[in-house]
Amino acid sequence: PELNPVENVWQYLRQNKLAITVFDDYAHIVDVCCDAWTFFARDPATVASITRRSWAQVKG
Repeated sequence: PELNPVENVWQYLRQNKLAITVFDDYAHIVDVCCDAWTFFARDPATVASITRRSWAQVKG
């Protein structure tokens, strides 16, 4: 997870939106995952806190 921030994103989504979910079919999986992603993407502070790495900064 330290080298691949997306692992932290998946962990967050599983813990906050996808845990203990029984899916009816493939379309339901897609709908629930899209809703979870939208929930995550609409919170820039959470996105930044989960994906930020102190050693990975662009200096301008």
